[in-house]
Amino acid sequence: MLIGNTEGEEIRLMRPALTVMREHRIVGSAAYTRREVLEAVNLLHRGVVKPIYRIYDFKDVNKAYDDLINQRVLGRAVLVF
Repeated sequence: MLIGNTEGEEIRLMRPALTVMREHRIVGSAAYTRREVLEAVNLLHRGVVKPIYRIYDFKDVNKAYDDLINQRVLGRAVLVF
């Protein structure tokens, strides 16, 4: 699952044969329906997929932004209070 590939970078499959053998589907969409968002949250909640993110204190918002701009964050930058 990939949500919000905003950089527009190429997505690479680590094991293409596994994708073919398991008959995985890759579906693109410019927007998400409410149902799709709820399904994604449900998959996260059940532990089916693991989110990739880095946590920053809210006071470090500028550092988070700088890290995002300079591609030092894998996944999402999450600000917490």
